[in-house]
Amino acid sequence: MVYVFLAPGYEDIEAVTVVDILRRAGVVVSTVSMDGDKIATGAHNIPLIADLVFDNCDFSEAELLYLPGGLPGATNLDAHEGLKEVLLSHNAKGGWIAAVCAAPLVLGHLGLTKGKTCTCYPGFESELAGANYTGGMVEVDGNIITGRGPAACMELGYTILKALGMDDAADQIRGGMMYGEIPKQFQCLHGKPILMRTLEAFQKAEPTATLILVLPKDQQAFWQELCREYDFKVPYFQADGGETRFHSVQNGLAKIPSGTKGIVAVHDGVRPFVSTDVIRNCMKQAEVAKAVIPVVDVVETLRHLIPEGSVTEPRGEYRLVQTPQAFDLETLRRAYNQPYNPSFTDDASVVEAMGVPVTLVEGNRENIKITTPFDKIIGEVLASKQDYV
Repeated sequence: MVYVFLAPGYEDIEAVTVVDILRRAGVVVSTVSMDGDKIATGAHNIPLIADLVFDNCDFSEAELLYLPGGLPGATNLDAHEGLKEVLLSHNAKGGWIAAVCAAPLVLGHLGLTKGKTCTCYPGFESELAGANYTGGMVEVDGNIITGRGPAACMELGYTILKALGMDDAADQIRGGMMYGEIPKQFQCLHGKPILMRTLEAFQKAEPTATLILVLPKDQQAFWQELCREYDFKVPYFQADGGETRFHSVQNGLAKIPSGTKGIVAVHDGVRPFVSTDVIRNCMKQAEVAKAVIPVVDVVETLRHLIPEGSVTEPRGEYRLVQTPQAFDLETLRRAYNQPYNPSFTDDASVVEAMGVPVTLVEGNRENIKITTPFDKIIGEVLASKQDYV
């Protein structure tokens, strides 16, 4: 049995989304009105008929207690003495407790976040007494599950199912809802989405440059919600992503007014640790060289696969390519007027196909592309170091 507590002013999305996911999985969920009236009204004046009224409930058989956030919903929960007693009793038995958005403050005031890895809506982290605050979308530590805000609620629902031992149901419902893993560029490193770190790196290196963010249409609403949650203020223009990287760059270039002259740099959104020096050097060198890419040395032995087996290649003759790749704008426009070819793996390969030579400059080793779980581990270390510099 799962109980969901609805105090006046709860965040509607945070309540209904989680209830919906759990009930789809067959979990017995009861919504509980906190003020004696079965009609509970959320922060956006949407009335919901609760299943139960708090004063008439026995929570002794509960598996999980869930606190939606919102204001004044979270503060109303925090002021409810009866709820506090229930939470402390449930926690003492090791029962699951979940809270999202501002609602983790209730747990913090009860001392239930002490020593726990937690998240919450930005600005409420000071209420999580003794917690290791991450700013991540969803965190699980022991019997405590916390979510960041409205955008995290689907992931929170699946996480709760897994906490209840319903992994298969979580995966099936996730697939049926067409909900995949959060795209890598929106995942957090040390409490901040990767893409935000990337945009901040360019604003720091080139404060007067115009930034153009290319995102698939179906990710733009989620990104806007993240920007609101994190109060992200870096200015940028937005273009729609295309079928391939080639077509996405074409769409980005189309946002630049015709007749504009200068240097344009194309960068992977999941490379948040590019250095200021590398950005500036690529842009400066492209003023003369027309096409510039950052590279780093190959430090491991290379084997070339051939029909007979494999042979060692001289690694000193190879370089690993990074971004940003910087070009004279007119040169890049002409390159992207070519027909698409599957052999185009980056912008340099597109320009090379037109016969333009590419100049190599030194990249920075930290400028990794976050694509694997191991990359995220390294990224967490780099991000924590970056944030404390």
